[in-house]
Amino acid sequence: LYFVGAIPGKPSLNQMNHFLSLIADDFLPFWQTGMYFSCTAKHDSGRWVNAAIIPLIADLPAARQMAGFGSHSMTFFCSYCYIRLDNMKELDRSKWPSRDHVQHLRMAKDWRDAPDTQTRKTLFGTTGIRWTELLRLPYWIPIHFSILESMHNHYLGLVEDHCRHVWGMNIDTVEGDGVSHPTRPGPPQPSRADMSKATFHLRYGTLHQLGGHKKAELWHLCAERGLRRASTKGKMVKELHRWVSTADQATTSQYASVIQLPSSLEELRTKVEQGERLLAGGRSVQSLVQAGKPALQYMCQFRNLSSDGTRLDMANRLIAQVTAIPEVPEQADADTGNRTHDEPPLFPSPPMVPQDDAVHRKKTRPHVLGADTLPVVHADAERTELPPWVARGPKGFGTSQRGKLTADQWRTICTVHIPITLIRLWANSTTRKRSMLKNYMDLVSVINIGGMLETTEGFIQQYDSAILRYLEKMKELYPEAPFHSNHHLAIHLGQFLRLFGPVHSWRGFFFERFNHLLQGLHTNMRTGAIEAMFLFQTCRASNLRSILQESDVKHDLGEFVAAYEQIMQEDSRGTRISDTDTLRLLNTTSSPASDPSIEPPSVLTLDIHVYGALLQLLNNSHAAHAASTVYLSRYQLADAFNHRTAGREILWHKATFLKKIVLQGVTCCANTTERNILLKGSSENLVYAAQLQQIFSHKRRTPSEEVEEVFLVIQRLAPLAVADVPHDPYRQFGYNGGFLCYNRLVQMMEVVRPSDFICHFARTRLHVEGIAQECVHALPQSRVCTSNR
Repeated sequence: LYFVGAIPGKPSLNQMNHFLSLIADDFLPFWQTGMYFSCTAKHDSGRWVNAAIIPLIADLPAARQMAGFGSHSMTFFCSYCYIRLDNMKELDRSKWPSRDHVQHLRMAKDWRDAPDTQTRKTLFGTTGIRWTELLRLPYWIPIHFSILESMHNHYLGLVEDHCRHVWGMNIDTVEGDGVSHPTRPGPPQPSRADMSKATFHLRYGTLHQLGGHKKAELWHLCAERGLRRASTKGKMVKELHRWVSTADQATTSQYASVIQLPSSLEELRTKVEQGERLLAGGRSVQSLVQAGKPALQYMCQFRNLSSDGTRLDMANRLIAQVTAIPEVPEQADADTGNRTHDEPPLFPSPPMVPQDDAVHRKKTRPHVLGADTLPVVHADAERTELPPWVARGPKGFGTSQRGKLTADQWRTICTVHIPITLIRLWANSTTRKRSMLKNYMDLVSVINIGGMLETTEGFIQQYDSAILRYLEKMKELYPEAPFHSNHHLAIHLGQFLRLFGPVHSWRGFFFERFNHLLQGLHTNMRTGAIEAMFLFQTCRASNLRSILQESDVKHDLGEFVAAYEQIMQEDSRGTRISDTDTLRLLNTTSSPASDPSIEPPSVLTLDIHVYGALLQLLNNSHAAHAASTVYLSRYQLADAFNHRTAGREILWHKATFLKKIVLQGVTCCANTTERNILLKGSSENLVYAAQLQQIFSHKRRTPSEEVEEVFLVIQRLAPLAVADVPHDPYRQFGYNGGFLCYNRLVQMMEVVRPSDFICHFARTRLHVEGIAQECVHALPQSRVCTSNR
């Protein structure tokens, strides 16, 4: 990472261009003619160098500011397409107008050349585009190069939003089904007269008349019909209009035949308003019947009363209901909020909410992850063994004492701990929780596929499908959950995977860490001197570390050096460090036995059972090759020597034992949680869980040469019996769900090749309903896995 400079404070939109112009000035010659360096590390005689700035990596506000786009709350909130903010929930890509670089450049120049500030403000408000000095670079295309930073979009965006604001996660609250928003209560119930008028305008009025109602009235109209209501008045009017347009015509005709509509809808509206005023004023039955039969029928249907009989019968029913003490319906009986679009009631009855309970209602909003489920998640997390490179979630997450979580902690909690518990609890549920689980597992798939260190076109297509499934179902399941710009932007991540490859090289973990280090350095905040101060302090710290590594210093100041290293030692867990280590180890060309990170090996005699397993592996693998060597056991020497012929060799019984090995970019060791590994089975789609017991390098002879090869000694976790497999709820979710084994090892030792290794797995001890024995849940933790997902 090359640190060029620091901008003091937080500049405005216009001030940012003064800093960007310095970068553009430096990089223009690198593109146009190239720069000549008289000497480089590899070229003593000099070298011509060309350079370019391609991706802009920053969180959303900073990226929009530097690239000349408007904020995520403007009309054209997306910097990759021209979808409007009021149409943000549209998931059909064919309806997203695409952005064009030529048009973008023209609009940016119009903003730059505007004669005054007001004109610029008007242009920016209309187009959401302004000039940025980066556009002076002829190759820089902001639509493609202002990338979507996945750390903020996925871990601190989609995942955190789903847990906190869609479900709600608080161990101190009662649990609900996710229909209502976990922290934001709905508006108070309007009066019956206001709701009657709003319902009439919904069915018979214009969009202008419907939009004239208060937000609370529109909100409850949406709630009664199971429509989305987490938005503005305009969007709720659109939802209601769509509902009216698609309502079941048979149901509408049924009610239309019951209510004898007059020739003028305005006349009906006037009569209904008159009747509601009479009813609210406590007038007599004789006064109420003057409203007329159609109006009385309408008022009865609105209150779910029978509209049969004469005007006098209906008036008596209305007055009897008003004078009676209303009962607050139980949540289980309030089915109007879950009504489907197949059978929409024409005049549904609004739920009764006691006005004096508003404060209490706000404090006890139900959460999906509340007092019942969250403790189970915590208990499962305590029993889970994670690979050492995975950042463990903090104890007690979801409590007020734990506070804010990091991006890495959100990743582990939401892709490991929560799925382990919820699949066991919800997978076989007959309630809406099963649909909620399937929707959540689509989000887990989005996070896992989008964070891989390797990717393919097939993986990108899986990502695109998963994010669309997640968002479509989320809108349906959670009508009060807001749909944010982050949700729309996440759909665009696939195009950046195609442009720039896997996200590890362009997400924010490294840069956020660097920002953290810079913020910890003391500066005088003088413009022009900040960079020199950063350089001085960084070099001073590096020099101190170098001095403390000298043998004389370690000898004389051993205790001090040990204390310093302990204090300065960095946590090796987490995405940032594991990305670096995995990529470094993937690119290493050294063999496992000669890797410098591996401790000195020891030569020992193989256990007789391991020796037999090795003999079986080699002879079975060579059976397919007629010209291959057949190996004989040294423990049957008489028979072995009698049968020694060409193509037959006695297998050597000693091996060099290793402490660890690097496979698929991760380290495997037999004595830690790195021993929990997944291996390829005999068939293409078969995967099994095992514990790594030993690693050894073995030499053997062939007719032409001596071969040295590394092997793994493993013991399988006992697979489920055929009768218990249907009780495993995890297998239906594939890679993201994992699978169950019995919590015991198969007694037989096996020897396998490192090429059979797939990945580590998170190991959790569980008792599962329907399975008598204690189980182990194996959840794959692959970063580069190419197996069937």
